[in-house]
Parts: sequence; C-alpha cells; structure tokens
Amino acid sequence: MVEKGWAGSFHTAGWGARQSGAWPAGTYHVACTEEGRSVAATSFEVVKRPPAIPSLGAAVTHVKFFESVAERLPVESRLYGARFDAQGARWIKTEFGLVYPAAPSATTFSVECVYVFPDGSAHPVRLERRVRPGWTVSVHSAALGWDDPGHWPAGSYKVSCWHNDNQIAAAGFEVVAAPAPVNPSGSRLRFSSAKSGDAGRSAPAQAFETGGFDTLFAEATVPLKAAGDSTDFACVVTDPAGSTASFPIRGEPREKERVLAGAGPVSLRDGVPMRGAYRVECRVGAKGFVVDRFEVTGRAELPELDAGVLGAAVFEGDEQPPDDEAAPGASFRAGEVRSLWVEALLDHPTGKTPGALAYSCRLTGARNTLLLDTGARKLPVAPGDRAIVLRQRLSLPPKKKWP
Repeated sequence: MVEKGWAGSFHTAGWGARQSGAWPAGTYHVACTEEGRSVAATSFEVVKRPPAIPSLGAAVTHVKFFESVAERLPVESRLYGARFDAQGARWIKTEFGLVYPAAPSATTFSVECVYVFPDGSAHPVRLERRVRPGWTVSVHSAALGWDDPGHWPAGSYKVSCWHNDNQIAAAGFEVVAAPAPVNPSGSRLRFSSAKSGDAGRSAPAQAFETGGFDTLFAEATVPLKAAGDSTDFACVVTDPAGSTASFPIRGEPREKERVLAGAGPVSLRDGVPMRGAYRVECRVGAKGFVVDRFEVTGRAELPELDAGVLGAAVFEGDEQPPDDEAAPGASFRAGEVRSLWVEALLDHPTGKTPGALAYSCRLTGARNTLLLDTGARKLPVAPGDRAIVLRQRLSLPPKKKWP
C-alpha cells in the first residue's frame, strides 16, 4: 500500500524454507509484474559450499549463544541471547547445529571455537565430539567462562569456530554493564501472567507464584519521540542467578497517547521457573529505554536452605562428569555402563543456608537390593549462591558388575 503524498517507497516479497538446504545450487531468475506488466527483474546464484565437516558431509544450521552457571550442566534448559550482563555472567556458551546424511558409522571430529575479547585477546576452546550411526542432525556447544560472576569485561565479542583450519561458523555477542534502574519520563514496564484454561492474562503484578502461571508477559511503553522510527523492542531478562536471555516485543504506535506500546512473552526456563528476583530491560530506537523487576515466589522443597529442585536427571558416563551434550537416560545396558552420574539444579533465592546441603545417594536394584550407598555428603552453599549444582558419581566397587 502507498499512502497519499509519498514520493517513493520500498517493498519486499520472499520465498524460502525454515531449514537450510532447501535451495539447489544454480542460477535463479526473479520477475515482478503488475497487471501483467513487468516492473522489476533480476537474478541471483546459489552456490554449493564445501561441507563444514567433510567426514560427515555436514552443513552448519545455526549459531546461538546462551549462559550457564557451570561449565558442564546438561540438566539445565537453554535460553538464548546476544546481550549479557557483565555483573552476572558466568559461562557464555556457543551452540552450533549440524545437518548431514545419515552417518554410516560412529564418527569423531574436532572443532575449535575462538572467543575474541573487546581488547583483541583470543581465547580458544577446543572440543571433540562423536556422532553415532544413523544420526542426521546434532547440536554441539563450546563453553568459556568462570564459576563466579564479574569476570567478563563490557564490550563486543566475536566468536569463530574452525575445523581443520577452515572457518565453519562465526557470530558475536555483547556484554554490557547494567545501567541505573531509572525509567525516563513517560516510560513504563508492567508484567502479567497467563495459565492454560484461564481466559486472558492476569492484572499487572510484580510477584508471581510457581504453579500459578504458564507464561509471563512484559508490556513496554515509551514515548514515540524516544522510539524514533523503530517499532520493535529488544528486551533482555536477567534471572536470579545472573543469566541473561533475549526476547522481542512488537510495538504499535498509539498516536492519541503519543507512545509506542507492545506486549510479549518473557523468556523463562522450561519447566519449573527459578524463584527470586528478575530484571527486565527493553530498548527501542536510539533513546527508548525502560526497565523494571518482578519476582517469582513459591514453596521451598528444602526449607532449611530455601531451595527448590529445578531439574534432575541420571546420565551414563565415566570418570568425567557429563558435558552439555549428554542425554539423560532411564535404561542402560549392564555390560556397557561404567558409572552413572546424578545431576540436579536447585534455586536458592535468599541468603538462607546452614553452610552446606546435606545429602546422600542410594542405588537399589531388583527386589530393592542395595547396590551402592554414598553415605552422608555435604555440598557447600554460600549465602550469595542463587543456583546450586549437585553432581554425584555412582560407581560400583572394583570387580562388582552392574546386575
């Protein structure tokens, strides 16, 4: 549509597929017509690149970034973003996906992902991965960071991943120092919730109880003048553990009120949400900015620590704990199992702690036969820890086999 008074305009049309690989190599011709008359014509070429991993014939499907509270934590759900908080960031991980013909046999390959910091220093992370027979897709990740926050300098980072000296993927992210939580005049951020089976969203609130919602929404409002020509809010949410994830909000101008307003779902972890205080910041245009906080409350499964289980799983492994790509299991082959690992992620929204989490693990077999008992163990918990990672290896004594 062309409005009255316009002297020129730009228009687009597109065609494609959600997954890469849908365009055969060759030359393509595009013609645009209006009432049978040609108004524009051009052509382009699609070329076939060499495979990223030749031994698999693999192509890269995506590159994403996500935060984690530990170097290895397969039990944690992933929230993606490209803008992270300097005060809270710990491990910033690079995820890349591969697609390939069905692997005829197990294949091992190596990739090196290089993080380039704002000062130009390079920090390589080397990983070796194994693809099983029959696989056609896989997702892999490289991790760089620290177990405690505050080590990532603010600035722009570049990450490139390499295989056999050939670059297979590249992307970037930003680490920012959190600004003062003061909203400019006329800006507002409100939160509401929705639950399956309920009609519509709740009234605006600052606190939400676990189990009482499926989705949380943020509603952002800024003056039109501050938004400029932009209509899309770029938002980030920082959870109680300091991990940051991105989410968009599509804004709509309200000429009568002279504001840009929009609402959208907040990115939260799958499953049980982490209890505690969250910070949401939304930006639009050069000057549009709004920030506020909300809290997720709920019952503590471990009252003495004010801790609750967010996720737990059992993994097959060896002496090393499972990495981010490990898949949890419920059945294992007795002749192949070397050891099992129990991993759990717990929240800890307050400073309440007796100093340690006391626990023990028991492994029983058929007819409740006791196979293993770790005995009493203690995991140190500091008052400032907002996430607790419990990791315990279960290994039978020498010469004893898994029944």
